[in-house]
Amino acid sequence: MKIMNHNSLSVSRLLTSIILMLFVSACSSLSSQPDNLNITAQPTLSSKAYADQAANSQAPATTDWLIMELKASVVEKDYTQGQALLKTLAKLPLSNSQQAEWLLARAKITAATSDSETALKGLNFQEQWQLADIQWANYHQLRASLFEDIKDYFNADRDWIAYKEFQSQADTTTTDQHIWDNLNLYSTDEIVQLKTQPSETELQGWLYVATEMKTKLSDPMQAQQDLQLWFAKNISHPIVTHTPDDVQRILDLDITNPQNVAVLLPLNGKYEKPAKLIRDGFIHAMTNDTDKDPTFKMTIYDTSTQSLDDIYAQLKADSVDFIVGPLIKDNVEKLQNINNDSIPMLALNFPDDIKQGSQVCYLTLSPEQEGAQAAKHLFNNGFKYPLVLAPKDKLGQRITEAFTTEWAKLSNTPTATSGFGSRAELQKNVKDAFGLTDSQTRINQIRQITNMGMETEARSRRDIDSVYIIATRSELTLLKPFIEVAINPDAKPPKLFSNSRSNNGKARQYQDVSGIVFSDIPMLINKDDSASSEYDSLWPNSSNTEKRLHALGMDSYNLLDELPTMKVIQNYKSQGETGLLSINDQCVVQRELSWAEHASF
Repeated sequence: MKIMNHNSLSVSRLLTSIILMLFVSACSSLSSQPDNLNITAQPTLSSKAYADQAANSQAPATTDWLIMELKASVVEKDYTQGQALLKTLAKLPLSNSQQAEWLLARAKITAATSDSETALKGLNFQEQWQLADIQWANYHQLRASLFEDIKDYFNADRDWIAYKEFQSQADTTTTDQHIWDNLNLYSTDEIVQLKTQPSETELQGWLYVATEMKTKLSDPMQAQQDLQLWFAKNISHPIVTHTPDDVQRILDLDITNPQNVAVLLPLNGKYEKPAKLIRDGFIHAMTNDTDKDPTFKMTIYDTSTQSLDDIYAQLKADSVDFIVGPLIKDNVEKLQNINNDSIPMLALNFPDDIKQGSQVCYLTLSPEQEGAQAAKHLFNNGFKYPLVLAPKDKLGQRITEAFTTEWAKLSNTPTATSGFGSRAELQKNVKDAFGLTDSQTRINQIRQITNMGMETEARSRRDIDSVYIIATRSELTLLKPFIEVAINPDAKPPKLFSNSRSNNGKARQYQDVSGIVFSDIPMLINKDDSASSEYDSLWPNSSNTEKRLHALGMDSYNLLDELPTMKVIQNYKSQGETGLLSINDQCVVQRELSWAEHASF
């Protein structure tokens, strides 16, 4: 019996000891966890898990668990729960570190549920707060992002610069690029208005270089000289260590302008007239260039009387360093093959095969470029549902395709297209384009089905807000009234646009195209254009077609100086007579046209 009693006592004591050990262990575990809790770290558990820990803890550890629950709620985008936790924590005494985390979370929730500007107003750390570096880093990073949300990029850069104080040197490369990218978002007019404080020495440097890049690129060599001087005086500035690519290209710029230019044009035969107009434009611009090198030499070669092989042999013998032309498409392709990138070229037509990265650039009065420009213009002016009305010929098809292709890059809305034929068909073509024919067909079908005489009216389409018309002045004169009649009186009429074919410079009172907006080269639209005034005084009876070819010749000369810069500086633009000029990655000169409205009589 004693033995049994002894065993019973031992088991009871053993169980009591085990329970006591488990209780002590649990208490020890619960009390030790807050000591390891870092409220500045990113949450690794769910908000529910942190809520459970908070419920099983005691003050002051509860506050830390609630803060982690709040941060997890933000990660989970549970902003309703986050807002409730903000209110709960606001009633508790918070340390500086806890208050910083509360402010960061509140700013994120406010930005997500309200707006970034309101979030910014409530996100202000006190300078005297003793905080962990990661908290100051998160503070400046969040403020910078919020400033970017409201497009205040300059103040964003102020916080990015402050953020760098808490980064390693290796990590600042990305931040420096971010600072530069923000400044690049400002236009020339905007960036010159930005001001720094005397103590903001780093921001002053970024702003100086950005302003130079915005305001001095019309003279890239002067910009290079200014930047090289500034870089030499400010070798410790971050932009010197992490120089943006576009700035580095200016610093490395080694532009050599052509000194011995050959102009290849067919001065006899079928293309004699346009060739001579281009030639005269080239000479006009060259004569006006008072800054050209005194040693500059230009020679004209007639491609209609000499073979390209013979001409090219002469070019090599004459040490020509740049070719303008040829004009005829086949000749462009032939000369490209003969030249094989030996001498840089500005061809005045497009070959079938445009080779990227070659020494050849291309400039022409392309109708397709004008069609693509129209798509951009309509899109940028808020139109969503365009109709392209074009002649039923190859030119009309090419321009329509250029418009629709460009529109598809810009918008998800469809482009409606319709063609017109002879003048006798114009009214029917317009009715078809605006859906009147289909509407009348449906009315007739209903009448046949119901066998009832009903008062009806064909309804025009309501899904068109703009019409781009590819037409001559006389065609546009006929199309405009047909379009006006086709639109139901209770419908908002679409805005009418046309291409340069409608601007023939010979307006007559019976040709009413008033109110229609059209595109054309600046030389024909800008009344203050000095080249246009000079041209009119020299050739007073010229047509607009002749003026456009003359302008093409002028731009082919002016591009001799501009092309080297365009190839080096991305998005560099130069105002020309045929448009605002730039190049794409195939060195095709892009012409941004001017727009005007046909006047009423």
